[in-house]
Amino acid sequence: MYAQGVTSALEQLKKLKPVGDKDHIIIVGIDGQPIGHEQIRKDIQDVSVAQQLFVMGTTAMDALVKSVKGEKVEKDNVLIPPVVVTKANVDDENHWGVQFATKK
Repeated sequence: MYAQGVTSALEQLKKLKPVGDKDHIIIVGIDGQPIGHEQIRKDIQDVSVAQQLFVMGTTAMDALVKSVKGEKVEKDNVLIPPVVVTKANVDDENHWGVQFATKK
């Protein structure tokens, strides 16, 4: 969402240049939202660091169900690394931003 604000500000300042232009200012988004995917496709935004929301939710629910059943949960903390979304993988259906956008 913040990258969208940055692109709007750059546009108002007449400094928004497409990826690859010599005057392009690198724009990195956070969370991998559908709007970020669209901006990457349009060569406005360079990358997005996407949290894996569906993986995080499923992992948390699995741990909760095990805990309620009295089963041992393997770890107290689980590391779920983010995914860097680029022009090369922006349409990967494993990204939550792609899944969410296609469900609307």
